[in-house]
Amino acid sequence: SGVCLCGSSWVCPVCAPRIAAGRVGEVRDLAQAVEARGLGLVMETFTVPHWASDAVAPLIRGMQGAREEMAYGRAGVILREGRVGYVDAAEMTWGSNGAHPHTHRASVIELGKYDTAGQRAAWLAALKRCGRWSDAAERYAYHVQPLNTASAWYISKIGLEVASSALATKDSLTPLGMLYRMADGTLPRMPWTARFRECAEALRETKLVALRFSRGLRKAFGLVAEKSDTELAADESTETDQLLSLIHISEPTRPY
Repeated sequence: SGVCLCGSSWVCPVCAPRIAAGRVGEVRDLAQAVEARGLGLVMETFTVPHWASDAVAPLIRGMQGAREEMAYGRAGVILREGRVGYVDAAEMTWGSNGAHPHTHRASVIELGKYDTAGQRAAWLAALKRCGRWSDAAERYAYHVQPLNTASAWYISKIGLEVASSALATKDSLTPLGMLYRMADGTLPRMPWTARFRECAEALRETKLVALRFSRGLRKAFGLVAEKSDTELAADESTETDQLLSLIHISEPTRPY
């Protein structure tokens, strides 16, 4: 108790685990309701082509712009056919090709009525209109796979990946993963301090939301009203001691 809270789901080692734990419960409740109604779930991954030289903020804005291109207008109406709603989980990682913002979308669908080929074509077209196209997009920009509504793997992927950043792969780190590994000495402060700072500033500037339910989805499945990130961060009953214990700082330091 008495800890100052910022409500950041991206870069705060105190708030992010609490927020993520709360979101896991929301996604779990949705998955159970979907199964009870005989509907299906698929996970679509939308990726923006990127290079090591790309700045983080323009990449995030490119992803946001492409998502908006898909959501509105006549094409958006057609793409909604067979889909009841969705949950978007944004992810921000840094790997060998630099910053990599992407979106995992859990789409609630009517079985046999959802056109994933149309989704892929629309995403590729949106990338072209937003100036984020590359030849690699044909292969890497869109992936889809069916989901078991009771899958613990999926719930952990969409809800806990921000909080458990220290468990990221050696080739791909989230901002919190950078922070944890610099703190325990397994990652050099330079250039990772600058990379962490760039990610933190870009996420704040672009206001990228980590997890978002589509409009009306909560009401359609009788879920509780959404809590803000700040409200979830203030919940001291969340079991996050194990995650927080990953941080061992031997001397006072600033995150950036």
